[in-house]
Amino acid sequence: MSEVVKTKSSGNILKILILVLLVLILVGGAGFGGFIMAQKFPTKAGTSTTTANQAATIEEAYYDGGEFLANLSDTDSKRYLKIQLILAYDSKNKKLPDELTTKVNVIKDCVISVMRTKKAADLTPKGSDDLKAELMTRINSVLTKGKLTNVYYNDFIVQ
Repeated sequence: MSEVVKTKSSGNILKILILVLLVLILVGGAGFGGFIMAQKFPTKAGTSTTTANQAATIEEAYYDGGEFLANLSDTDSKRYLKIQLILAYDSKNKKLPDELTTKVNVIKDCVISVMRTKKAADLTPKGSDDLKAELMTRINSVLTKGKLTNVYYNDFIVQ
């Protein structure tokens, strides 16, 4: 009698496993099909993703932003930040390098002003990315012939 119970239990487990596998295959196939359909027939959301991908394929040109050294706003000790920047912009923009050269002193002031507001604790890996974004926003605010696409560090030292 006990053997019959074990056989029924084993049969039920096997049926459940097969059912779960079929459901997983069905869900996976539906997901894959949806992904393929979204690639072939983009919606408005798909169009903005395509635009973002096109923006990522912009060929960048680079401008040496220079080296900067500034005291940090830490009050407990004297700390400083030294960075060397590379400013990236769309290579199709032929007017921006001249503007960057003309406004080099304004750009230096923007960079140093932003650096001096930071504390050493702010300059974690995420904080250094936030600093890049803040520098790019601040520099772009003074540019009229184009905008930076990125800011890169060639050197980054907190002492």
